[in-house]
Amino acid sequence: MRWLLVFLLVLPSAAWSQEDGAATPDDNSAVGDDSAGDDDDSAGDDDSAGDDDDSAGDDDDSAGDDDDSAGDDDSEPAASAEASSGSSTAVPVEAKPTATPSMGSIVVLRDRTGGSLNLVRKVSRETEVVRAGNEFPATPDLALGSGDAIRTRQGIAAIDAGGGLRLELGERSQVRFEPGKALIRLGELVVETPDPYTFVVGESTVTITSGLVRVRGDLKGRGVVQVFEGAADVVGPAGTRTITALQSTELGTTADVRPVAAEEREELDASRASFVAPPPTKGLVASGDRAHIIIGGGIARIDRSDFGMADISTRVRIAGPAWFHAAFAFAARPADELDGYDAVITLPVRMGVRFLAELPRSIFIFGGADFSLLFGDRCTSLDGCPRQFSVEPGGWLDVGVGLYLHERVGLQIELSGGLYRRRLPPATATGGDIISPELQAQGLVGFFVRL
Repeated sequence: MRWLLVFLLVLPSAAWSQEDGAATPDDNSAVGDDSAGDDDDSAGDDDSAGDDDDSAGDDDDSAGDDDDSAGDDDSEPAASAEASSGSSTAVPVEAKPTATPSMGSIVVLRDRTGGSLNLVRKVSRETEVVRAGNEFPATPDLALGSGDAIRTRQGIAAIDAGGGLRLELGERSQVRFEPGKALIRLGELVVETPDPYTFVVGESTVTITSGLVRVRGDLKGRGVVQVFEGAADVVGPAGTRTITALQSTELGTTADVRPVAAEEREELDASRASFVAPPPTKGLVASGDRAHIIIGGGIARIDRSDFGMADISTRVRIAGPAWFHAAFAFAARPADELDGYDAVITLPVRMGVRFLAELPRSIFIFGGADFSLLFGDRCTSLDGCPRQFSVEPGGWLDVGVGLYLHERVGLQIELSGGLYRRRLPPATATGGDIISPELQAQGLVGFFVRL
């Protein structure tokens, strides 16, 4: 009886639990149809797959709710920030980098060639600018910025920094420029300013109130400052001191102040003349090196004989590397083979063009071509070779190399070769002159003067 009562009580509860388990898939499928039914319908899966997809769909929905909530969290502060800042600042604008302050521009460049400082028209071979770690040749009118450095070898540079401030770098100098200040690592710097300006040499700082000052420094941080006009305050390892016009002091060693000699002022004025650009020249000639007068001598091969030659010529600059060339020579040789003649004389005249290129270390090369006229005696008959004056045309090709020895003097070597028209006596009494091209060549060594 007891077992019967237990059976009656367990059977209904088991039935109810089975009904609840059967209803659960239906309920889940209903949820899946509502939330992710579109995915299930498009995929066309069976019921069991649909049940799995439905459960995954529930997870996706929950994840989507989380994403939505996260998105709401992100968007609400941004929206409130936009609302507080206004619609005009809703889109942030990137800040542009600050432009490098201008330190002026290079107004004069000169390179030393042949012992003289020649004005640079395009690109300097002896002065470099260092900007952000990059090196490049200096050019006239180049604008300088804060942090730029200039290095000179056999050259000089003048900078116009505006407001009356002028900076002049000597040869073999290294200087870096910052607003209101110059850092001298090596060499010489001349400062002319109406306002205070500072320069640093090693551990010493010099501030000029106004006037004209020259500073020299070396790689060990030692140097000398000379005040020619105005006054300067010096602060360094040796102490603090003020020097006035026509006084000088050393930097980094002692605090002694000495007077500037008159010869030093004269030397400064003479050297500063090189930092001034010459006035522009009208016409095609745009350089102070306008003409060369050359006097030379050498050996020539003319008319199948060797001649000694004296030559005088001139080069006149046309434009840039192009020069007009004209030459007159006197050539002679003994006339041992002719009775009644002691010497054979020839007068070559040449006119043409030269192209000259300057190289480092005061060296230059040139080349060109000439039209020539050969004035001299020639045989008019094979019978005793009587001679008469004649003029024979020809042409030359020329190459050479030169060296500037001084500001106004140079040395050059020229080699030339070409052809000229040669006329020989007729083979018969009734025949005409025999005309044929003949080789001519010459080598000359000469000195020239620059005008």
